[in-house]
Order: sequence, then C-alpha cells, then structure tokens
Amino acid sequence: MTRSFPARIAVVLVLALIAVLAQTLPTFAPPASAAITDVTVATWNMQGGTAKWSNPDDLPHLLDRYHVVALQEHPDTVPPGMVQTDVKFVRPGFDTDTPGWNDDADGAFRVVTYQWTHPRNGRVYYVYYLETPRNGRALVTVSDRAAAAVGVLPAVGGVANPRPAFGIRRDDAWFYNIHADSPRGPDAPGLVQAVANKYPGPAASWTVMGDFNREPDTLPLGLGGPGTQIIDSGLPTYEVPNPESEYDYMVAHGLQAGHQYAARRLTYMESSDHYPVSFAVDPRGRGQVCNRPGPPVPVLAPVVPRSGAASAAGARPPRGGRRGGGRPPPPRRPPPPPPPPPHRRVHVCGGLCSDETGGHRLAGRQLHLR
Repeated sequence: MTRSFPARIAVVLVLALIAVLAQTLPTFAPPASAAITDVTVATWNMQGGTAKWSNPDDLPHLLDRYHVVALQEHPDTVPPGMVQTDVKFVRPGFDTDTPGWNDDADGAFRVVTYQWTHPRNGRVYYVYYLETPRNGRALVTVSDRAAAAVGVLPAVGGVANPRPAFGIRRDDAWFYNIHADSPRGPDAPGLVQAVANKYPGPAASWTVMGDFNREPDTLPLGLGGPGTQIIDSGLPTYEVPNPESEYDYMVAHGLQAGHQYAARRLTYMESSDHYPVSFAVDPRGRGQVCNRPGPPVPVLAPVVPRSGAASAAGARPPRGGRRGGGRPPPPRRPPPPPPPPPHRRVHVCGGLCSDETGGHRLAGRQLHLR
C-alpha cells in the first residue's frame, strides 16, 4: 500500500529536521587527560618520629596543602589510629599493573596500605608503606585518594642499595619516592633510570622525588632520556638549621607545555635535618631566568697612606712628583675571575629563586636538561 501524499511530506520534514539538528548540536569529545602537574606534591626526609603525624606543624600541615607527600626515613612503626587495609608482596622491578607482580617469596617487597584520618580536616588519606632492610629507613607515600597501582623498582647500573624506588600511580601519572644511599648518592642515577626504563616513550608521565644525597648538578647528562627535567629550588636543603647541600628535589618526565612544576623549599618546618620541598605549578608563570649565585665579588683593601706622609696633626700629604712624598700609586685591581663553565642545564624559574617561609608561597626554580 502506498503512503498518502501528506504522510510522505511529514517523513521528508522529519528527515530534514534531523539533518539540521545534526549540524547545529554541539559534539562532545572525550575529556583530555589531566596534566601530571594537576597533582601538587612534596617530599620530606622526616628523620623519624611518629609524633610528626600528630604535630599540626608537621605532616598534618603538609597534607593540608599537597595531594601527594613522599616521606623518607619513616619509622618502622606507624602511629596509633592508622587502619591497615591491604598488604601486597611485589616482585622487584614490577608494578601491580604488570602481570606476575604478586610473589610472597624471598626477595619480594612488602607494601602495606593504611588509612589515616586527618586530625584537623577529618579527611581520609591513603598511606603506602614500603618496608626496607634498614631500620628506621622506610619509604612512605601519602595520597589524598587511593592509588590505582604501586611499583617497586630497584636501581639499575650495578649500584646496590636495599632501598628501591617506590611509586604510586594516580590516573596515568606515576609518583616515585627515593632515598639514595649515603654518601654522595651513587645509586640515584640508577633509581631514576629504572623508572625511565619502566615507562618509556614521549607520552609517559612520571616523577622521581626524594632525598638524592647528591646535588642536582652532579646527575649525569641525558639521564632519563629526552623530555626529562630536573626540578629543584636552587637552595640548600640539608643539614638544618644551616644547610649547605641541596639533596631534595625532583626528576620528572612528561610535563606539558604551560604546566610546569616549580619547586619551593619549606623553611618553616625545622623538625628534621632536611627541609621539605614542594612542587606545584607557578600561578604567575613569569618565566624569569635565574642562576645559582656566582662567586663573591673581591673587596679591595682600603688605601693606606705611606709612612710619614701625613703629620700627626692630620695635615694633607704634600703634592709633588714621583719623589718627595707624592700621591701613592693606585692599588692594583685583582684580575677578573675566570668565566664559569658552561651550564649543563637551562635554569628557568617562575620568579624569585627563593623559598617558602611562614606558609607564604614564593616562586621556585626549574631546571631543564639540554
């Protein structure tokens, strides 16, 4: 049976309306992946002491302000009030995203998950605790939300250290916590490279932060491959209260343009021999260039008149030629210092190369590997 003419007109009008709506309605694309720098982080070698979980000026203060906090030298015990929720035995060189990670045989690392309630804001935090063979040297990473995975990566390159790199994953980004061996952090490059080897490729997002036990300028060139950056405050962090060495900083990969971490030294926390360092996007983004302080400018010695040139009454020395008490020759200026060696990195900061005192945020410095 054929349709009537009005029915065919109605069908045509409906199809035309659908075509018009298809062109005018907005299309919804999947959301872009979050930048790793959307997560604010901090690192602190806390030098033991479970009481620092309850002191409002220590860990509660850090956790009030940062999404992830990496702790080194955590005590072998946890404070009262932590609730254990999970235990994993992770094979060295694996993360829990990798098949075959679970192994409770000798050599596996025990990772314990706790929940801790903040005494001030009432929020629940997730505490990931990695036992290490050295007493009082546990690695702990605290997150304000549950991690999607954990990882345990020993150093590569043949430098032995019982403390591996210990990481948690949030979304697509990995945050690894390290405490390199002392003295001089011989395993620090191997710990960073282990993370870079585990997550290769230009799109990988990862950070390695903690106590490197060596200055950032001593890390080898090319560490971590293209796209890897060293981010530090440019200020000494050890040994408090009169630090002379910068041991606490971050190495990162996958930072997006316009979303760069800036490091800040937190000098208002002095309950450890290390200052904490935080990493967050500089909101001002001024991009000023700054370098480490140069050598001190030599101070010229004051000009001392020749003996007998002035009388006891303070009369001016006689004028004249080269003989007979004339003016002494001008002092010799020291030769200019040699030019500094070329920098291995480009130093960029979001403002002053300064620290954060009394909770006031100042911009830090970021170093890019050439």
